[in-house]
Amino acid sequence: MLLAAARIRHDDADPEAWHSHDSGQLSLLRRGVLNIATDGGRLWLPPGHLAWIPPGVRHASHRHGLIDGISLHFAAAACARLPADAQAISCDALPPAIMRRALDFSAPPLPRELRLLEVLLDELEHCPPLRLSLPLPQDRRARRVADALTEAPKTRARATTGRNGPASADAA
Repeated sequence: MLLAAARIRHDDADPEAWHSHDSGQLSLLRRGVLNIATDGGRLWLPPGHLAWIPPGVRHASHRHGLIDGISLHFAAAACARLPADAQAISCDALPPAIMRRALDFSAPPLPRELRLLEVLLDELEHCPPLRLSLPLPQDRRARRVADALTEAPKTRARATTGRNGPASADAA
C-alpha cells in the first residue's frame, strides 16, 4: 500500500520538470506555496492543504518560497478509490496527523500502521477539493500565452493581439 514517505524541503530556485509516477502521490504542504501544473490545468496549494496526484498523471511544479511538507507514495492498487484527477484538497487535522506519523512507519508497515493508512484513504475519499485550480486554455495560442505568463510570473507581461487573437506574451 504505502511505498514511500518522505519529508520534502526545497527552496524556490528551480522548478520541478514534467514527470509522472507509477504510484499515487499525496503531499501535505506545511510552508510555502506550490503551483502544480498538469495537462489539465494548474493547482495552487497553500500551506495546511493536501495535493493529490494520481498514478500516471504528468505534472510539474513551481515552488514559491521555502517549501516544507510531507509526501507519501501509494501503490496504484490502493489509489483506485481516490479521485482520478489531480487536485488540491481541503481537510481537517486527521489526514495531516496520519501523514506526519507515516514518516516513522516501518517498511513494510506494521498492521496498526496499515490500519492508519486505511483511515487516511477513507478520509481522503470525503475531503472536498480546494477550489484553487486554474484550467488552462485549449486554444494553442492562448495556451502559449498562459504558459509564458506561468514561466515568468514576476515579469510584467501583456498579451499581444493580432488579427488571429493572442499570439504571445511580451515583457512590458
